[in-house]
Amino acid sequence: MANRPTSSLLLGLVVVVATGAAFSAGRALRGEPKGVPLAPVAARSAALPGPKVAEGAGAGLPLSGAGLPFGGQVGFSPYETVYALLREHYVDTLPGDTKMAQGAVKAMLASLEDPNAYFVEAEERTLLENEGKGVFGGIGAALSVRGRKQDGYTEYKVHVVAPLPGSPAEKAGLRAGDVVVRIDGRWVLGYNPLVAYNKVLQRWQDRDATDEEVEKVRVATKDKIAGGLPFHDAEMLLRGDRNGFRNPAAKEIAKKTSWSLVVERRGVPTTVVVEPGTTTVPGVSAKSLDGGAGYLRIPYFGDGTAADVRKAVATLPAGGLVVDLRGNPGGSLEAGQAVAGALLGKGGFAQELGPKARRTVLNASGDAARKGPVTVLVDRGTASVAEAFAACVVDRGAGVAVGSTTFGDALVQALYTLDDGSGFTLSVGSLTGPKGGRWAGTGLVPKVSVAPGTPEDKVLARAVAALKEVPAVAAGGK
Repeated sequence: MANRPTSSLLLGLVVVVATGAAFSAGRALRGEPKGVPLAPVAARSAALPGPKVAEGAGAGLPLSGAGLPFGGQVGFSPYETVYALLREHYVDTLPGDTKMAQGAVKAMLASLEDPNAYFVEAEERTLLENEGKGVFGGIGAALSVRGRKQDGYTEYKVHVVAPLPGSPAEKAGLRAGDVVVRIDGRWVLGYNPLVAYNKVLQRWQDRDATDEEVEKVRVATKDKIAGGLPFHDAEMLLRGDRNGFRNPAAKEIAKKTSWSLVVERRGVPTTVVVEPGTTTVPGVSAKSLDGGAGYLRIPYFGDGTAADVRKAVATLPAGGLVVDLRGNPGGSLEAGQAVAGALLGKGGFAQELGPKARRTVLNASGDAARKGPVTVLVDRGTASVAEAFAACVVDRGAGVAVGSTTFGDALVQALYTLDDGSGFTLSVGSLTGPKGGRWAGTGLVPKVSVAPGTPEDKVLARAVAALKEVPAVAAGGK
C-alpha cells in the first residue's frame, strides 16, 4: 500500500470552510406595515428605529442602554464588554463603529443557522427593493435557497422558482425547479465539501477504501473549494448584484456579458448560457374565452396589481373566471390580500404562523369587483403568495385549482433597514390556508391535474370546464 495521505490538506481546508461558513443566503421579503414586496416569498419590510451609527473610532458606541445600534439593555452585555476592551487595549487602529456594528449583526444572524436570515449591504438592499417593484436584475428569475439535512450536515441549494416572462432566464431555457450547481465553471458551495473527504478518509482508515479513491476525492474537494462560490454570493450574483459581495470570483463573473450555468434538472446536469440584464415583470392581462368565461393572467403580486385586476375584470364577461398563476413566484402579501378582495370579496385570505406559535388571521381587503366561480391555473412555478391565493380560493369554496403541483414556499420574511442604508432579512412566519391547510415544502396539489406540456388550448378548456364543478354557493365569492 502506498504512503498514507497527509493531514495538511485537511487542516487547510478546515480553515477555508470555516471562513466561508459566515456566508448565508436568502430570498425575498415582506413589508411592515406597508412594506416593499420582494419575491418569491411573502414580503413585508420594516424600518429599524434607533440612532444613527457614527463612523470612526473617536465617536464611540454607548456602553449601556438602548442607544446601541444593534440594540441593548441596561447593564453591560457581552457586546458592550468586548467593545470597551477593544477600545482600551487593541494595539492597532479600530475599524469604524459602523463596520464593527455590522460585524456584530452578521455574527448574530449567522448564529441562527437560517439561510434566509442574512445581512445585506445598501446596494443589495436596493436590489431586493427593486424586485418588490417587479424589476429583476441578473438572470431575471425568482430564486429560493432550500436546505436538506443528510448525513449530519445541511446542504443548501439555489433553486429557480420561476423564470419571469421575457427574462434572460426564460430565453436561455431555464425552468422552474432547476437547481444551479455551477456558474461559469465555479461550484456553488452550499455545504461543507470536507464531508465527502472525511467519509472516504474514514473508510480508508478502516481499510475499506484504496489510496486511489482517497486521492480522487481529495483532488475533487480541493478543486471545489478553490473554485467555489459561497451560495449567498452565488444567489445575489444571479439576482444582479455586481458590487455587494467580496468574493473575487463572483466579481469577475459579474463583469461578463454572458454566463454558462450548469443546473440539475430532475437530477440530470444541463448547461445553459444566459445573458444577464434587467427584467420588468409584465402587468396583468385579460381576455374572453370560449364558453363565456373570462381569463386573467397575474404574473406577480406587486404594487398596483390589485388596481390592475379591478380594471381588467371590468372588461370581462360576467360569470366564471380563469385566474392564471402559472409561473407566478409570489410577491407582496398585501397585494395578494387586495387581489383576493377584488375577486372574492371580504373574508379570510390566509393564516400566518409566527413566533411562539402565534397565529394571525389575514383577511382579504376591499370589496369584490365581480361575482362568479373561479378556476386557478397553477404549476411548479407557482409559489408563496400565489400559492396562498390558490389555497384561499379552494378553502373558501370559491373555486378549484387546475394544473400541476406548486413549488411549496410558505415562508414570510421581513427586511429591516438600518440607518446606514444596509439591512438584514429575518424569517418571521409561515403561511397556511384560511382553514389551516399547509403547502410548505410539499406544494399544493390541484383538484384537476393537467400534465406539463399539455397544449395551451386544452389547458384552458380544462380550466373552463372546471368552473362547472364549483358549487352554486360560490357564485357570490363567499
